[in-house]
Amino acid sequence: MHKLSKQPLIEVVFELHWGNKNSFPFDPNYRLIVGAVYEHIRNGFPEFETLPTINIPEEALPPNSKVIQYRFWAKNRRWPIVQMGPGILTVNMNKDYEKWESFKPIISDVVRKFLTAYPDRENLFIHKLVLKYLDAFPFDFLNNSILDFLESKLHVSINIDFENDERIERFSQNPLNLDFKLEYSLNEPEGLLGVRFLKAIIENREESLVMESYVISSERPPVEPDTESIMDWLDKAHDMTDFVFSNLIRGELERELR
Repeated sequence: MHKLSKQPLIEVVFELHWGNKNSFPFDPNYRLIVGAVYEHIRNGFPEFETLPTINIPEEALPPNSKVIQYRFWAKNRRWPIVQMGPGILTVNMNKDYEKWESFKPIISDVVRKFLTAYPDRENLFIHKLVLKYLDAFPFDFLNNSILDFLESKLHVSINIDFENDERIERFSQNPLNLDFKLEYSLNEPEGLLGVRFLKAIIENREESLVMESYVISSERPPVEPDTESIMDWLDKAHDMTDFVFSNLIRGELERELR
């Protein structure tokens, strides 16, 4: 997708979920890994932040949940950021994201340094990979029909047929809220291709429709714990998120965003 002058993007997120073959789901090396990763990435991400979730013991976390506990910022708290928690590493970029070709090398470098820092490499396995893009479109839910917007601007048709039941007169048929997603089986890369729509208040306190397009690898993805395999998966995942976004905004909305 070519660069848009009125970029709706608010965040891009890469997630790497890992485990240790000998101790899944809890990795006894976790605390050591955090310090080791920081030593490897500190030139690019020198500012270290501990989040309140650090007080949650790993044993108290629900099965398969991933909680971020540490955050690493570039100098002066600039984006992108790196985040870590038990079994999860993320690289996040905000609305200043320009293009995949600029963001990809940052992910590649962080992944390579994580793999280098991991102390028990022979027992490391990749549990799941995620790439997602979040876009926001300002929208007045009270005075406008979000269903009309979805259909006319994003090519998504959803409605409820209430037929002629007289009780329909008791409420406005313009929903004040929504949150739904569609997921499709994906064979290249193997996993799920999804899109989610929800109402949210974004940074400037503006009511918006948020659209999240994402690819999630299959559980225990066919990806070796090496940078090349992971980045090959990511290139294919990015191609599919671009496919979703470019098709959803095609036509009138794309012209408005140019």
